[in-house]
Amino acid sequence: MPAISNDIDPNLIFAQQVAGYGREGDLLIAISTSGNSQNIVDAVITAKAKGLTVIGLTGQSGGEMKQYCDIPICVPAVNTAEVQELHLPVYHTICKAVENRFFNTRAKQSAFTTCRISNSVPGQAGRSNPEPRWKMASRPE
Repeated sequence: MPAISNDIDPNLIFAQQVAGYGREGDLLIAISTSGNSQNIVDAVITAKAKGLTVIGLTGQSGGEMKQYCDIPICVPAVNTAEVQELHLPVYHTICKAVENRFFNTRAKQSAFTTCRISNSVPGQAGRSNPEPRWKMASRPE
């Protein structure tokens, strides 16, 4: 990584890795709180050019990255700390899905885990809770 930063361009640090390691049909998970981190955007553009599928985790607007993602996941927050907190259940759910797919853990845990994010106050329609809440729910396949 230091050689890429020193010899080419620091913004291409992840794009160069995608170019070297990525193959058509692979999946890239790109994480950027704002969706505007140039080094992440460049990696996503490189991934699309190589035929990779891109899942993008970002904040509410999705930023520039959103337009290049096959599956943009924009959590309902703009504050960096809140975005990062809301990303936690999302990437844990993605990891669980990968484990289920490749290691057949479904036989042990008969449900696929999904993530639901909400910032509404239960029982109080129209009122927003300043603390975004998320919960894990199971859904049979």
